[in-house]
Amino acid sequence: MTNVLYEINKNSNNTVVSENECQIMTVTDTIKGEAVSLLTVGGINFEFDFTHAASVPLLLIGDKVIIQNISGLFVITDKLRNKGDSPSIGFEVNDDGSLSIASDVKLTLKTSNANIDIFENGKILINGSEVYSQSDGLNRIQGTSIELN
Repeated sequence: MTNVLYEINKNSNNTVVSENECQIMTVTDTIKGEAVSLLTVGGINFEFDFTHAASVPLLLIGDKVIIQNISGLFVITDKLRNKGDSPSIGFEVNDDGSLSIASDVKLTLKTSNANIDIFENGKILINGSEVYSQSDGLNRIQGTSIELN
């Protein structure tokens, strides 16, 4: 593989990733949010096996990614924001071991048949085919008005 990389590097103005080097590439095809095809800055199809770092978010066609050659293993290490995109606020593990997730606008937990949306104005929307609430102690519903059915 090193000889092939060398030949492509020689013919394409160093647009392929050398050992311990990073390059920016464009996602040209995805399956389930993972890149399966990349295009180099020089417009060459990147035809080597690569993997994704665990921290890389879902990818779409046209996304710009950083790929690094780590001892011959090509790894997509990050996704670049598009111009005008806000930075993701993300999550953090607190000192007590709890997890905090933050957003300026809305948080959504989503599966194929249900979702929970938390909005910046304090509204919480739960959608699902069935919603259960269980408690070993008091199960309280409070509000200025409560509407059932």
